[in-house]
Amino acid sequence: MPTQIFTVGKVVAVTFVHLPLQGKVTFVDIADEENSELLYRYCYKSSKFRKFAQTLALETYVVAEGEVSHHKMQNPRNEVRSTLMVAGKVLRILQCPATSLDPGRTKE
Repeated sequence: MPTQIFTVGKVVAVTFVHLPLQGKVTFVDIADEENSELLYRYCYKSSKFRKFAQTLALETYVVAEGEVSHHKMQNPRNEVRSTLMVAGKVLRILQCPATSLDPGRTKE
């Protein structure tokens, strides 16, 4: 059953993938400093979001909202963290790293 999730953390990776039957998909990995054992992997399907995500710098603090299903938790064998898959709805920038500009950007 899908549930709403709200995440505040630091962007650690942005990945662009072409998936069968879904097209181009953007994944944004967000690490929460208070819960270092869990990585939040937000998935966005919008092409407009893809253009926005290409400008996201690593280490940017963001707040993200989306829906997660109970069966989407992944426990990779070789990694310390578990990954929680989330269908992203909104991502807002809270603070850009010092090398980045335009801290007021928001994308849905």
